[in-house]
Amino acid sequence: MVKTLVLYESKYGFTKEIAKDTAMVLAPSFCSHVCEFTKDIQNYNVIAICTPVYNDLLPQSIMDFISKNINILRDKKVILLCCCLEVDYGKVHLKPIRELLGNAVIWQEIIGTKIEINHLNSNDYNDLKKVCEKDEISFKDNNLFIREKFLERLLKISRVVEDDRVEIRKEEGMQYAEEFLENHNTCTLATGYLKGVRATPIEYTYMDSSMYLLSEGGQKFHYIMQNPNVSVTVYDSFTSFEELSGMQIQGKAEFIEPSTEEYNTIMKEKGVLEEILDNDITLNIIKVKIEKIEFDWSGFKRLGYSTKQIFL
Repeated sequence: MVKTLVLYESKYGFTKEIAKDTAMVLAPSFCSHVCEFTKDIQNYNVIAICTPVYNDLLPQSIMDFISKNINILRDKKVILLCCCLEVDYGKVHLKPIRELLGNAVIWQEIIGTKIEINHLNSNDYNDLKKVCEKDEISFKDNNLFIREKFLERLLKISRVVEDDRVEIRKEEGMQYAEEFLENHNTCTLATGYLKGVRATPIEYTYMDSSMYLLSEGGQKFHYIMQNPNVSVTVYDSFTSFEELSGMQIQGKAEFIEPSTEEYNTIMKEKGVLEEILDNDITLNIIKVKIEKIEFDWSGFKRLGYSTKQIFL
């Protein structure tokens, strides 16, 4: 399991919020103020450092942490997130850290900041004013942070972090995934369009790399008509973090036309074909063509692989 440590310095709270978002997306993780961190850094595979820039300088607490742990950090994967006024401005300040850590730095991001002039103490007010004058930046309230863009970047970072996974061969891994799907029959189907989201517990049949779900109809059909992209989860009851067994599936949904060969095959498989033919309503079939499987299974760890495996 890849574990991430997120450390931050923050005077007015903005960088702390950045750190909290980072920790949640890069989970499993632990988030702490850099001066309050007391755990063993060796327990983490990835170290994310969230730092502001104060008075044209990185905080001394950040620099002290890096200096103290330089040898350990060089053997980790390090992410640098800098909150500052301008991209080039941030790159200049992160350059010495990159030079110190070398190839350990797997990602660097300058993410902007928020400035509320009246919330600054007198020293920071005067220091920022001088910096803005020197760098020809407007000295005024500013929101240079776009949260949606930042969260998209975090998703990309999470994919880079996941590259640490010890992967099983796809053919072998899919045998375990298919066995899991065949041994279960109930899932949660998540559908959505615009602001509408729905999660429906529903029975399924797995066949030929697709999931078939029977339903009379309803709101989820409206969502699928508008947006065929769906997510499906199948899982065992939770017992402990040492015994995980759950699967998240992404795919595209479509409706199977009644009375077709595919429709009748699924109905025979479910043992309800004759009942349906005699019924006075139509039972619909949703087919989910699987595009991606994320399988968290403790059995992979016992086989010498990472607990989480992804199959495309």
